[in-house]
Amino acid sequence: AYNSLGRYQEAIDFYQQSLEIAREIGDRLGEAMCLNNLGEVYYSLEDHRTAIEFYQKAIAIKQDMENLQSLAISWENLGEVLTKLKRIPDAISAYRNARQFFQEIHLDQKVQDCDTAIQELETPLTSPQS
Repeated sequence: AYNSLGRYQEAIDFYQQSLEIAREIGDRLGEAMCLNNLGEVYYSLEDHRTAIEFYQKAIAIKQDMENLQSLAISWENLGEVLTKLKRIPDAISAYRNARQFFQEIHLDQKVQDCDTAIQELETPLTSPQS
């Protein structure tokens, strides 16, 4: 809620507290979700490098779990921030990973969203030369 209200420092504080609790009780999915949410706050703050770090940490944990939707969301988030940084090949790769997991769980609209993002990123790379 604090993130959506633009109260970013409060959001960070609560996510950090939640992260510590998740780690203390061994809740790996909770830990990964807190990391992903911290990435979202830093993305909102336009601190893209920190957002990437949190998304990558979330992905590393989620890859060992069976929650494909959560994993796909983190890959999609990573694709968004990499796009902002104009790291096009990395962004395309992240969206392709997200697409794969969304497809496995039959979230067709999310697959389409990833396809659209990939197409938009690839278009400048493949546009005909004058």
